[in-house]
Amino acid sequence: MRASDVADLVLAAEAERGGGRFALCVGSGAAVEQVSALLPQSGRDVFAADTEVELMPAGRHHLFDDADVYEGLLRAYFGGRPAFDVVLLEATEHGGVGRLRPGSIEALEEERWAIASGASVVRVHDVGPMKQVVQMTDAILRGHATND
Repeated sequence: MRASDVADLVLAAEAERGGGRFALCVGSGAAVEQVSALLPQSGRDVFAADTEVELMPAGRHHLFDDADVYEGLLRAYFGGRPAFDVVLLEATEHGGVGRLRPGSIEALEEERWAIASGASVVRVHDVGPMKQVVQMTDAILRGHATND
């Protein structure tokens, strides 16, 4: 898919919102930057998906500098679980997305937060470490511990 086609999809999604609040999340990478450069000025809120985002589309920028501060920003903006209107991420040849690499501590934290926020399905690369993360998060959310 060409960058202009993706930009058109973002603009169509924005138009469907009818001028209301629109939350766009962008990651790092050349393809995402090409799309970002094609998006005109608007009142959209643009959230950086990681610390390596260099080019963000026009809008109100919310940068990722500190994970704890950013989590607070997302919770305040969305009133709980993030629900972006559009997410633009670019996968790397090694299976990573943005600066998240399979098996990294950052990926484990992202997956934990997704589960805690209500995700029913989370794709993981390292099943072993994630089993404990999923069980612990589930136990915390349910208010009890498991012995598995």
